[in-house]
Amino acid sequence: MAAVSAVTQITWASMVRRSALFRADFSLGLRRASCKVHRAVARA
Repeated sequence: MAAVSAVTQITWASMVRRSALFRADFSLGLRRASCKVHRAVARA
């Protein structure tokens, strides 16, 4: 039972870490895109 809960905890932790990384990646990409848009607008 303890082994099962440990595996569940590890799996859950890795899932959380992955989703957090994905979210950070997404927000970074969004920020870069908005930066590009701002630059294009400033140039125009």
